Amino acid sequence: MKDKLRDHIERNLVRRGASKDSGEFVGIVDRLTGAAEEEYDRIVASGRTDLEAYRGAVEKVMPELNRSAVLLKGTGGETDAGGSSDRKEEEKDPEKEAVSALESTAHAVLWLVTVAAYFAISFIFGHWNITWIMFLSAAAGSVVINMVFALNRGRTILDEWDNLNGVVWLTVIGIYFLVSFLTGKWAFTWLIFIAAIAASVILDAVKKTLVRSQSGNSSQDGGEGSDE
Repeated sequence: MKDKLRDHIERNLVRRGASKDSGEFVGIVDRLTGAAEEEYDRIVASGRTDLEAYRGAVEKVMPELNRSAVLLKGTGGETDAGGSSDRKEEEKDPEKEAVSALESTAHAVLWLVTVAAYFAISFIFGHWNITWIMFLSAAAGSVVINMVFALNRGRTILDEWDNLNGVVWLTVIGIYFLVSFLTGKWAFTWLIFIAAIAASVILDAVKKTLVRSQSGNSSQDGGEGSDE
């Protein structure tokens, strides 16, 4: 199983759009293969099966593999001046610049609307001790915007998992303060965090399930590729 790791990494990089013509491709494959083999040996030494070690090694390098695939996507040529020029031209891709501008605009609109709403609601109703919570909501919204555009650039939900957890906890903190200020039951509202911890445990279980599923699919792909 260990000898299939390099082939598996190469195939998955290419399948995710990485260019083999990039001068960085071989170096990235070497680095990921080394990390995967090290993890494979560690798992085998702990007494687990070869298949478990293979899946564990794949799971270990998968996040970095996805990030590397995005970096290598569409790049080509050698890592010389010409290669640098190609990357600069890619960076100036009008479509990417338009998406980047759209992302910046989305953030700007979100915060402008939040600030305007904050002052308007605060002046009208006078609840300055509560309305600041709107900025927590805006922070969560900003993270969501980042996630949406990151997914559009080729990242996966697993790559953005930390951001997803961030949104959950920002939302929970906002709900905690809002409910506490409105009800005054500070002695009880802290229980909201217990519910948040439960939600975090559920999200972690979902993540592990997705990782196992991805690792299993990748292992099958690697096995089919070897038969070819």
